[in-house]
Amino acid sequence: FDLLPIDQQRRMAEILWAVDEVVEKWKAARQNAVLAYSAKLKALLLGITDSTKEVVGDIGELAAPPGWTMARAEDLVASPITKGATPSAYLNTAAAKVPFLKVYNLTFTGALDFSIDPTYVEPQIHQTELKRSRVRAGDILMNLVGPPLGKTALIPDEFPEANINQAIAVYRIEDPDIREFFFEYLRSELAQKWLERRSKKTSGQRNLTLELAQMLPVPIPPKAVLSEVLAMARSFAAVRRSIESVLEAALSVRRSIANALL
Repeated sequence: FDLLPIDQQRRMAEILWAVDEVVEKWKAARQNAVLAYSAKLKALLLGITDSTKEVVGDIGELAAPPGWTMARAEDLVASPITKGATPSAYLNTAAAKVPFLKVYNLTFTGALDFSIDPTYVEPQIHQTELKRSRVRAGDILMNLVGPPLGKTALIPDEFPEANINQAIAVYRIEDPDIREFFFEYLRSELAQKWLERRSKKTSGQRNLTLELAQMLPVPIPPKAVLSEVLAMARSFAAVRRSIESVLEAALSVRRSIANALL
């Protein structure tokens, strides 16, 4: 290949380094936003507004603050918390049309990513043998097998009815505010630490039982605090979308510059 003169190499390197610096700063901004949101959410979930107070790490051993109530996850759902199965013989066949979700379709941001190795199951199996593990818009999914644990997804309104494998638990909550709150809580440090401490390690994996998914303690705040949590979550989501948009634009610029230079 042709090697450019050293002065041109230096000039190209300086341009690319400048773009890389912008990209890395926006990545840092994204991480800082996540940390700030996590800290604020943790304080709100504990009913603590004074940052000098000690934050207790395990919500499972806490009494609810005044005005709050403690519930189990199974008390909030409209149907029993369940998990799926893997009917290998009926996956990705010519007749398979129903999306079949696996752990790698869940994310740490809570978004559903069906672009990763999309799998489908036959409709007749979806309606019969896998009837109990059907999922629909508004359902909350969490992985039971790791590492890493802590992957979740909220089924979006535009996504069709789907099914899940045995490594995923589904929570179906009808009340929209409680559903949104529970989704934020499930992804919080408090809930994830409670689950991780009780998970079992076998053959290099971390496993949660369906019973633990059902027993997860959930602090339910009074209406005013609930509204504050949801408003903060929506505001953070808007910030995250803005950062992701700018970051994607910066990455696009970097690709364009690299192509133009090389």
